[in-house]
Parts: sequence; structure tokens; C-alpha cells
Amino acid sequence: MLERTADAFGYAPAFLGKAGECHNILEQIKLTVLFVISTQILGMNIQKPFDPLLGETFQGYIGGIPVYLEQVSHQPSTSLYLMKCESFELFGCTHPKASMHFNSVTGDNVGTMNILFPKTNTKLFCDRPTVEVSGLLYGDRKVKLINKFHIICEAERLAC
Repeated sequence: MLERTADAFGYAPAFLGKAGECHNILEQIKLTVLFVISTQILGMNIQKPFDPLLGETFQGYIGGIPVYLEQVSHQPSTSLYLMKCESFELFGCTHPKASMHFNSVTGDNVGTMNILFPKTNTKLFCDRPTVEVSGLLYGDRKVKLINKFHIICEAERLAC
């Protein structure tokens, strides 16, 4: 499960790395929107994950950038994460939540994503949209984002 969470950050070097080099707050927010959407797409996996043990850790590299995760709670299953380089810092906590329906499943990663761009000292707070996979028993299989998500920059009084 920790490795799957890290996999969801696969586009961080591309989107957040570029945003960290940019000095325009609106461009940073636009690139962050792309990153948040990408986490939901990359995070989808139909294989059942192993539930990590309390205190279990995962360390790896994504695009040469170190990423660290630790399981800090079992019920609810909650993980902390940190991905840090010169152009950005991504950190926060997450716990997955899924709901089964007759012909679909919805999933959330509950928790606030914190993104810091050190070169501009910009701090963004993000939540993530809910993903719905429908057509599990009949009909066409569809994947869609079904609710709003937010990106907030308190210092600049901007929200998306």
C-alpha cells in the first residue's frame, strides 16, 4: 500500500518540478492541478494491496527525487509521506476510503496534500477528488472524477 501511494506521485518531478522553477503563482497552481489529477489516475490499481503494519516504512526514488512513507495508524489505515528536492516539497498524510455500490466503486484518498515551492516561498494546500469506477457488472467500464477538489494558497488569497 505504501508503494502504491508513492507510485501515485509519479508525475511530481514533471509537474511540481516545473512549477517550482516558475515564479508565477497562477502557473504554479495550474501545474499543481495537473499533478493532483495525475495522482488519482496513477493511484488506481485493481490488485488488492497488502495492508501495511504500524510503523512500516517505504523509501524510494521517483525521477531521482527521494520519497519516504510511513504507516502511522492501522484503523483507519493512515500513512505519512514526504517527497523533497530543490524545487518543491510534497508532504502530508492520507488514508484510503472506498465504497462499493451495485455496479461501481468510489474511492477517496482522505487528507491534505501540502506543497511548498522554496524558490518563491509559495505554500499550497490540496485535497483530491473522488474517483468512481462504474460498469463493474454490466455496461461500459468508465472511470471519472466525481466531485470537486481544491487548491488553496492562503498567502495570496487564491483558490482553485
